Amino acid sequence: MRAEVKHDLDGKRFFALVNGLESNLFYEKITDKLWELKQTLVPIELRGLGISQEIFKHVFDFASKNDIKLRLSCLYAQVFVSFNGQFNNLLAA
Repeated sequence: MRAEVKHDLDGKRFFALVNGLESNLFYEKITDKLWELKQTLVPIELRGLGISQEIFKHVFDFASKNDIKLRLSCLYAQVFVSFNGQFNNLLAA
């Protein structure tokens, strides 16, 4: 499922609204160039539809374009990267 992902800079989150339900990825901005991905929340009704994957693709694309390194506290983020090795270069050492 394609979801339009938006960035809420003030709320420190990326989110997608699907069928009136909101899915979120929350992050912490450690510095301008280092962000920690903290937690992914997807309503049970939307799980299994690929919404998290869409959000993460958007986040990693955003990080790449803005020279931001990422720390992964979120378990789903760790799993996503393990299956999408092309994003390893965006991980903080």
